[in-house]
Amino acid sequence: MARLFGVCERTFRRYIDRYEEEGLDGLIDKQLEQSSHRRAPAEEIVALTERYRKRHLGPKEGVPNSARGMIDHRLTC
Repeated sequence: MARLFGVCERTFRRYIDRYEEEGLDGLIDKQLEQSSHRRAPAEEIVALTERYRKRHLGPKEGVPNSARGMIDHRLTC
């Protein structure tokens, strides 16, 4: 049965044990409920994203700075 679900025998046995003890709730992934201590705060992610956009995308959003230089050069020639 474990192969059918693409898991090893040990993992499959754990699923069976958890189902027998807790029912369907026992099959919910416990890791999804726990927040990681390594996760960065949302404000920090937003700030880093903005810095990246300003540095690499500049005023013409979606066009990297390196490509923008080539485009501007072609337009003036």
